Amino acid sequence: MQVIKYLIYNFCKLLIWAGIRVYYDERTVVNENQALIKGPCIVVSNHPSTVLDPFNAVVYLPRIVYFLANASLFKNKVSAWLLNRLFCIPVERLKDTGGQPLDNRASFVRAIRHLSGGGCMYIAPEGSSYVERHLRKLKTGVARIGLDTESENNFQLGLRILPVGLNYSDPTKFRSKLLTVYGEPVHVASFRKDFEENRISATRKLMAHLEEKLQPLLINTRDKAEDKLLAHLETILHHHAPLPPYQEFLRTKKLLANLRTYETSDPTGFAALRQQVFSYFEKIKATGTSDAGLSLPFRPAEGMALALALPVATVGYVNHFLPCFFAGKINDWLNDDFDWTPTYKYIAGYITYPLFIWLQLWLVGHFTRPVWVWIYFLSIVPTGLAASWFLKKGKLLVEKWRAGSLANKKPRLMAEMLVQRQELVQQALQLAICQVNLSRQPATVHPRRDKLPT
Repeated sequence: MQVIKYLIYNFCKLLIWAGIRVYYDERTVVNENQALIKGPCIVVSNHPSTVLDPFNAVVYLPRIVYFLANASLFKNKVSAWLLNRLFCIPVERLKDTGGQPLDNRASFVRAIRHLSGGGCMYIAPEGSSYVERHLRKLKTGVARIGLDTESENNFQLGLRILPVGLNYSDPTKFRSKLLTVYGEPVHVASFRKDFEENRISATRKLMAHLEEKLQPLLINTRDKAEDKLLAHLETILHHHAPLPPYQEFLRTKKLLANLRTYETSDPTGFAALRQQVFSYFEKIKATGTSDAGLSLPFRPAEGMALALALPVATVGYVNHFLPCFFAGKINDWLNDDFDWTPTYKYIAGYITYPLFIWLQLWLVGHFTRPVWVWIYFLSIVPTGLAASWFLKKGKLLVEKWRAGSLANKKPRLMAEMLVQRQELVQQALQLAICQVNLSRQPATVHPRRDKLPT
């Protein structure tokens, strides 16, 4: 039975790993050695991308992980039967019970039993998922399960909680970027004295400690207005002085901290900066250009490279158009919750890609010789990557061309925007002065993973 369970889990993990490689254009993992954690543990993370968050948080752990999942997913008998066999334990939220009192005793007992046996579990302590760079107030379930598990084992079990920060460039966008940052594990037994003195106080103290541990692993903006301002400044800095993903993450955290200090110490200056940033990006939108188009030089060699890649990219675009198109359409047809967009697109892709690739292979085989079926099959991945590269570089080239056209048609406006941008660059650089040594890697980083996780 254990062998069958192991095989099922690793088969599912293989599918998830493959899906992650396709869905995200760039994946960076920091402190991956922490994912090798042994013994009983609870993995926690922020929760901006619904079902993809637990996948992304645990895919690098070389062990079976159980998941504490929303009880609403278990309402259907078929899904309940499947989820119970796919390492999921239901947990109720107030939105699942219609405001009625929660009853998670049976689920907590299952979780405690699993952890007491040396198992590993993923829990999203925010409870619900929202597409935003903001860590919401953590629910107490993680601390209650952790402390009760240690209490059942006289605080000798060695249970640890592993915090993970998930940083998406855009959770809803296919071929976006993902930075996963693993933090230092928290030893639950270190709260034994607090637990024995006051259980409720110990629970709150542990949750506050977990929040402190999660904060450095992600970008945590206060609201949408702050996030929009930060994103604009990130864009300017990225095009002026690009850095590897983790160093850019550290720079953004410093930028955010200094923005808040600036807002407090000089509200007038901060308001002027904010107005200038939004004014600049409004002009960009009105003129149909982009910050990249204004800041990056046009090189004829880029156009030549795109022209040479056009035939291969066209084949790749045709190969992948239908599965991508219908994955997006399935989300539009079935999903009315924006925050669930990543999950619908991701799962829909598992349906549309095999279906349309098989149909295309069948058509090739029906009208040509078998050898062309193999040639076509082997071309799917490289031509798809070529199409992705072509679309990205082609979009940038168009933006540069529009900027050049604007400079010819409205030179005064272009000059004004360039001066405004240069002023913003200087202010952003001053705000983003980092105290870390960016010439030295501050943590173990794996920019691209080509090794299959076991």
